[in-house]
Amino acid sequence: MQPLDDVNPLADYLGVIRRRWPILILAALVGAASLGFLGRPTGPAHYVATHRLIVNPGRNDTIGYSVNQLAVLASQGDNAREATAELGGTVPCGVSASGNPDLGTLTISAVGSDPDACKRVADTFANVLIDSLSSEDKAALQAQLDGAHQAVANASRALDAAQVAVDQDPKNTRFIAERDAALSRYRVAIENSQTAEQKELPAAPMRSIEPATAGVAAPAGLGGMSVPSRSGLGGALGALAGFAIALGLDALDRRIRTSARAAEAFGVPVVGEVPKHRLAAGDALAPRESSVMEAYRRVRTVVLLSRATAYDAAEENGAVSQRGHVVLVVSPGPKEGKTTTVAHLAASLAESGLRVLAVGGDFRRPRLEKVLGRPDNGDARTPGPWIIGPTDVPNVDIVMARERTREPSRFIRDLGRMLDAARDGYDVIVIDTAPILVANDALELVPNVDDVILVARSRTTTTSAAARASQLLLQVEANLVGAVLTQVSTAETYAYYGYRYGYYGPKKGDDEPVEAESTR
Repeated sequence: MQPLDDVNPLADYLGVIRRRWPILILAALVGAASLGFLGRPTGPAHYVATHRLIVNPGRNDTIGYSVNQLAVLASQGDNAREATAELGGTVPCGVSASGNPDLGTLTISAVGSDPDACKRVADTFANVLIDSLSSEDKAALQAQLDGAHQAVANASRALDAAQVAVDQDPKNTRFIAERDAALSRYRVAIENSQTAEQKELPAAPMRSIEPATAGVAAPAGLGGMSVPSRSGLGGALGALAGFAIALGLDALDRRIRTSARAAEAFGVPVVGEVPKHRLAAGDALAPRESSVMEAYRRVRTVVLLSRATAYDAAEENGAVSQRGHVVLVVSPGPKEGKTTTVAHLAASLAESGLRVLAVGGDFRRPRLEKVLGRPDNGDARTPGPWIIGPTDVPNVDIVMARERTREPSRFIRDLGRMLDAARDGYDVIVIDTAPILVANDALELVPNVDDVILVARSRTTTTSAAARASQLLLQVEANLVGAVLTQVSTAETYAYYGYRYGYYGPKKGDDEPVEAESTR
């Protein structure tokens, strides 16, 4: 049979968080402390001095460079070498420059451990850039003046040559025209020269907005973040690391915790999830109105449906019907709730008006009679090693060995015959037996029973043990009708019902009762 429960990854992750929340909190605290305090910057403080310049708005012409190009000129090449020379050959601070094309501004920054030295460096590099741009303007103006003077000299020589030709031939009209043209060019050259001499040096292409100011430089990376920001980031990273660790631990933990994992391990649907409980008086049945009893009533429904199906099949085959239905309850190991399941299942079946026989088939460690009530030896209806009689639960009788034994072989043989006889006197027979991975008793009884119910305890039974138990039963062709998961955490399974269990006694919290005592 295939499990009926679908695995919900989100529910699994939430379950991991609920189970491993101390790891998540510890990892988050460690991460917050590591980045918040241990991640703070160490060593001497660094300072940054900035000198800001702007394109001179008083110029009517363009300077020929973009601000991004000026940033390169300011920090590299000839200007950087000249600034280094003015600083004495060494630059005690790191220099960088950046431009803002939208505002037309340029920022020169110097970073180092000495704020005064950084201010001096930033100012020096800014002044060298301004002087360099101004010297280009001076050179351009001088080139214009030199060109005008050269033009006057050339025009003067041409005029002298034309005048010599006229003097030699005064009546030659061509010589006269050439002289007049040379004179005109000479006059123009004189005017251009006078204009060039009157030109003033244009305003500096850039000017300083303010001299360099120094402040503490924010450390790069995490060191530049505030303590709360680093702590928050560290806490988040720590929580993620803790969640990864929790997932790893949960993957290594092979214990069954949920009905989905139980169904997967056993290979049968989970027909009952019994919430974690602590019975008020040790070995006793849960109150009839409790959620524990309600969980076992669900198991009763499955047994009754299987019983009805068996009767219908018997009638179709012409066999004798309406004989007692035998149910074997087994668990992989001890203390997983098997005996408690037998007792509560028998009591819930008796509630329906059925005659129920509970069989104490665990001869090594019998405990069923402690839950249901031991019949008086003097009223026992069967002589010899067996005791059969009524229990404290109405409509429930019990059959049990008078004494426990470590060699139950003869009891197992007798029990097979007794079960066949008991089918005529009881509607349902529920058998408690030794754990299947501890003893072979349950496998020997399988040919005498109709149904087998597997029991696992949450956070105790391992998936490998459950799978092995199911495999052994299938090898002897047992009819596995389902599994019961006991001691299920209310926080994981039953919290959404919104009720508590009044018979628990003192609570550890609103959603989870005190840890249950060990049950078999």
